[in-house]
Amino acid sequence: MSDAFAHDGGTLSLEVSGNAANIDFVDLIKETTVGVSNEPVETPSGFALSQNYPNPFNPSTNINFTLPVASDVQLTVYNLLGQKVATLVDDSRTAGNHTVRFDARSLASGVYFYQLKAGEFTLQRRMTLIK
Repeated sequence: MSDAFAHDGGTLSLEVSGNAANIDFVDLIKETTVGVSNEPVETPSGFALSQNYPNPFNPSTNINFTLPVASDVQLTVYNLLGQKVATLVDDSRTAGNHTVRFDARSLASGVYFYQLKAGEFTLQRRMTLIK
């Protein structure tokens, strides 16, 4: 029988289910120590709203935005008539990069705009839903 599991020096635990005379299965659980870096985390230098991906999309897409400081954020989707069709974010977010998934399966095909408001910063971009 060939080795199905290679042991590289970490700690292994053996958990047995059933009695010693009739073992049902064996789980080999490998415990690994993970280190933490002391390198400083780089804070973004400005607000940014990226183009959604994929675009065009069906039925969902990802919208990325960046905050240089913790901010109250509103991320809203509008149709071509300027009517609000979805509120994706309406709360406080920490500084850094954020991704929001937009599921548009209940909307009709067409062009939509998404708008990010964070503090005094406002930016909008266009996306296309194709069904």
